[in-house]
Amino acid sequence: MIAASDLHTYQFRFLTVTSAGLADLLGAASANCVGVLQNKPTAGQSCSIMAVGISVVVSGAAVNPGPVASDSVGRAVAAGSDPTLGWALEAAAAANIQIPVLLR
Repeated sequence: MIAASDLHTYQFRFLTVTSAGLADLLGAASANCVGVLQNKPTAGQSCSIMAVGISVVVSGAAVNPGPVASDSVGRAVAAGSDPTLGWALEAAAAANIQIPVLLR
């Protein structure tokens, strides 16, 4: 997929597909996740996306092992009542920590 915007500082974040068919950051409480960004593309460049399996994801807050959702900038947070995008396999003590997540 092609990046809708400059995503080079958003590696290991959840992505969605825009109405134009481009990849962009997934916002909070959205179930339209296509996977996790693996590379660092700028606008118009190809995105490498992992959709199934275990991927590193950046945490958006402290996270315990268990179901995760997305915050407003594609980071993993505790799912609560939001759609579950994956399962954190390790804890993160704070935001901006890379953790392994089993993608659903």
